[in-house]
Amino acid sequence: MLRNTKEELSIQKLVGTYLPGVTSIKAKTNSILVQDSQTHLAGLVDELTSQSVPTPIAEQVANLHYIFYSLDIIRVAENTQKDVMVDVAQTYFALESDLDLHWLRHSVHELETSDVWQRKAKSGMGDEVDSSLRTLTQEVIQSCNTIDEPMARLEQWRETNHDSLKHYQTTFSEVKTREHN
Repeated sequence: MLRNTKEELSIQKLVGTYLPGVTSIKAKTNSILVQDSQTHLAGLVDELTSQSVPTPIAEQVANLHYIFYSLDIIRVAENTQKDVMVDVAQTYFALESDLDLHWLRHSVHELETSDVWQRKAKSGMGDEVDSSLRTLTQEVIQSCNTIDEPMARLEQWRETNHDSLKHYQTTFSEVKTREHN
């Protein structure tokens, strides 16, 4: 957040800007996630509870995986003047699922590093995925601004960008196939 915030850093201002949205997303994380992400979240909770972590704590810890992205969601909401929960969060997580960015983030996270330069490169790749998703979320919202329902807006964006998405999906499938070979 600190690396990507362009305004003057006033901790009080940042807390005032982000706290309401983070609190809202935290309270309703499961309801704004698409099915794939809900399943992933449930798996994280199950993994923690299987290690004797009490369920309420396991749920809070697992939710951190998705709450982390609330800062990007709030930034997009400010830039587009849209509701954090209704518009931006749902669009963000649906787009993440659509583009299979969870797999990409996980793959970047799993990369082994042996020196500071590899760690910097790994961090940069993760930041680039996050930045791209934030930018795409804003693009979806702004390009289909006359559509109020987030999923209808996303569908319209998909139709408008069909050729580019097809190319992306083909390339991404090839990358995933090569990884498994």
